[in-house]
Amino acid sequence: MDAENKQNSSGARRLKRKTGALKWILLVVCAVVALVVFALPAYVSSESFRALIVGRINESISGKVDVGKVTMGWFRDISLTSFRYVDQAGRLSISAKSILIRPSYGLIIFGRPALRRAIFRQSAVKDNLAEPLQTEREYRGGKQKQVKSSFLPIERVEFVVNQGRVLIDSNEQNLQLSDIDATIVFNQAESVGFIELQGKCEADYDLAVLSIVAVSFLPEGLKLEGKRKESITFSTSGPADHIDRLLENLNTKFSFGFDRAEYMGLEFGQMETEVEVKKGLLTIAPFSTSVNGGRANFAATVNLTQSPILLRTTGPIDVFTDVRIADKTSQRLLMYLNPIFASAVDVSGIATFQCEKLAIPLGSGDKKDLEIAGTIAVKNLRLRASELLGQIVTLTGIGRQAAEITIRPTRFALKNGLLSYTDMQMDVGDNPVNFSGVIGLDGSLDMMVTLPYTLEGRTVRVGEESEASRIRLPLKGTIRKPEIDTGKLIEEQLKYQLLQGLRKLLE
Repeated sequence: MDAENKQNSSGARRLKRKTGALKWILLVVCAVVALVVFALPAYVSSESFRALIVGRINESISGKVDVGKVTMGWFRDISLTSFRYVDQAGRLSISAKSILIRPSYGLIIFGRPALRRAIFRQSAVKDNLAEPLQTEREYRGGKQKQVKSSFLPIERVEFVVNQGRVLIDSNEQNLQLSDIDATIVFNQAESVGFIELQGKCEADYDLAVLSIVAVSFLPEGLKLEGKRKESITFSTSGPADHIDRLLENLNTKFSFGFDRAEYMGLEFGQMETEVEVKKGLLTIAPFSTSVNGGRANFAATVNLTQSPILLRTTGPIDVFTDVRIADKTSQRLLMYLNPIFASAVDVSGIATFQCEKLAIPLGSGDKKDLEIAGTIAVKNLRLRASELLGQIVTLTGIGRQAAEITIRPTRFALKNGLLSYTDMQMDVGDNPVNFSGVIGLDGSLDMMVTLPYTLEGRTVRVGEESEASRIRLPLKGTIRKPEIDTGKLIEEQLKYQLLQGLRKLLE
């Protein structure tokens, strides 16, 4: 009995010692957990952690990041205040008054870093176009920064922009997109991320600056003027390593217009229209506006998913009706239609253009992608100092160089950098001059000109075009230096005399 009591007493003491040790272990664990719970937010909120994380970020990006203060709490978002990023060229900057980061602590514990949401408050993106881009040689004394991979080990993060702002400076003018509310969802699958973007912005912008910023998406030489304020909603998605493909899935709709526009010497009046983008296909609704005393009509589509990006008309359209032309239009456009406009000054006239097909490469696209098919006519045309017209006047003596000219309706086609037509008749006063052949956008000529003059020496008048055989000569040289091959005139005259002699012999 005594032995049994001793054994029970010894077991109780051992159990008591184990229970006491377990209590101490639990107390130590609780102390460690408490230390982590209280110390980790304090460490994250410390200056040493801020300097450490900013340094790590700057090592892995092309540019420089600065953060005013970092604070953390278990029951609130991690907060970054006075955030600022500047690219290595010193031109692009991104700032935010505060960034609130909401981590998924549960996934972090299991080794799966994830951010549930990052909220950017009163953020701004600023691009100073007036500041020239630095080359790699100029950057940091000729040493280019070695950038490590900055791909974050995050499976999913949702970026929320509240009251964002985009400001682009250019020669004391600025483009401002204010009050931007957007949500960007980033999903990472293995090594490739996927971006989903949707949002809304109040766009307050100056078209003069917008035309500079969007130069890659506008016809070369187009200038826009006017200030607009629009509310724009948008959405898109695409792979993170091909940001340019976000255009393929872009969806948005907004109003667009300008107070004034200038293109190749054509000055357009005020215009308003609707623009819609569905899955990367941009549609410009039909609109009409004044241009150089006449009217312009237009409607087009742009497929943002194709390369090159082309602005295309939606079908046959009377693009220009009774539009006055002048020197600039002659030198930039009409000289490629006929070399008679090359070097001409004091150009005036009224043109009409009916377009069957039009495709204009946007931005710095290849001129060979430009495609036009249509019919053009010009009346009341006057010009001086035209080298080609001077040659025609000298050869035929049909009148003074400033005689009024009428270009009869002529169908032409431009494709692969070559403009061609089978017959363009110009009535110089009451004398017909006909052109045919091919003009290259590179300035080359492969043309024939039919003079209002017969091999018999008679001058042909308008209405008598088919009543006699007229002199037809090659037009060689270039657009700016056209030259009628008068050497062929002797050859044609000899052929004519030979045929006349043979006819008389047969008679």
